[in-house]
Amino acid sequence: MNDKTKFVFNLFCLKTTVIVSVLASFWVASSTLNIVTANTEIDIEWPCIQAYVPEVSVAVVWPEPIEDEMVGSWLKDKELKKIVNEFGDLEQLNDAARDRIATFAESVPEEKRIEVYSQVADGVVYRFNQRRVDYFKGIRKFTRQQIAISQQVQDHLNELVVLEGKTDEDSQKRVADIRETTAWQQRIFDRREGAIRLLCEAPVELETVMGDILRDLAQYLP
Repeated sequence: MNDKTKFVFNLFCLKTTVIVSVLASFWVASSTLNIVTANTEIDIEWPCIQAYVPEVSVAVVWPEPIEDEMVGSWLKDKELKKIVNEFGDLEQLNDAARDRIATFAESVPEEKRIEVYSQVADGVVYRFNQRRVDYFKGIRKFTRQQIAISQQVQDHLNELVVLEGKTDEDSQKRVADIRETTAWQQRIFDRREGAIRLLCEAPVELETVMGDILRDLAQYLP
């Protein structure tokens, strides 16, 4: 096997690794959902193991039912809106956050706690859903970029096949350019691939914080 053939072979291996790596991530995500059927299309822009859930329902994380007329009612109350934004912006449930929740919870008369707490819970879920959307957009953008890189590698490999056997100066220069570019693309792809797991964990961590906040608030329910 001559040097040029070895290089083509190595690039083919790179191509295979890149494409398989991306597709494997998508396969894991879809298989985890356990809903892949003949009529189900895989979302190739969602590389996370966690299922893609556009928004969290307040009914899943809050023990009290929230009537339709109560949904969004916190927006009409200046003080509740302030509380919702404060709780909805929390990055973690630390001691200071717990104290703040306790101060608010204990300030509400007991006969109004179910209603007021539920309004706040509705608002907190709404705010966290907004934050999750931003993460999701970032993950999808990141994945599209990874797919684009893998496609560029494939295009370069196809071009290399066309140049195989050509010995003129321009062709050899182009082969050298492809080698350099593809090696650079591999480094970029590998470096970014290592960040996907962290990106996927971000919305999960956000959901955990949201759940912690609502559980902490719920303990003050009558």
